[in-house]
Amino acid sequence: MMIRLEEFESIVGMVQNLRAECAYEHLVKFRSIHPQLLDLCRRIDALEHVVARACIDLTNLETAVETAENELGKCSTVSDRLFGILNPLSLFKSRNSEVSIASSSGLTSSPRRMPHRIDLPPIYRTEDAFKTMQ
Repeated sequence: MMIRLEEFESIVGMVQNLRAECAYEHLVKFRSIHPQLLDLCRRIDALEHVVARACIDLTNLETAVETAENELGKCSTVSDRLFGILNPLSLFKSRNSEVSIASSSGLTSSPRRMPHRIDLPPIYRTEDAFKTMQ
């Protein structure tokens, strides 16, 4: 029984030595790549900032588009937008043909509106998030 206990103790000792060597090797590798890992973390943080800024810009742009559509009286519902996109004939119609059809049918066309001044939302710039080293 004592022999088996000594065998088990020697096996446990070998495993502990191997574990210590393996851990030491991994610690050395980790210390050597630590600066690269920190740089990667900074780049990931910058990318997360870019994604968050893009989300904010997209939300602002969608709000501006909806506001402009409401002011100009364009398609207001999703089905109207989809119909306009999916209707291939609407791409080939000219403004003059619509006016001539309206005048020939006896309908008076609405007076032309002066184009509104639309303030563009601020847009993301790459230089804001990534500092280029030259």
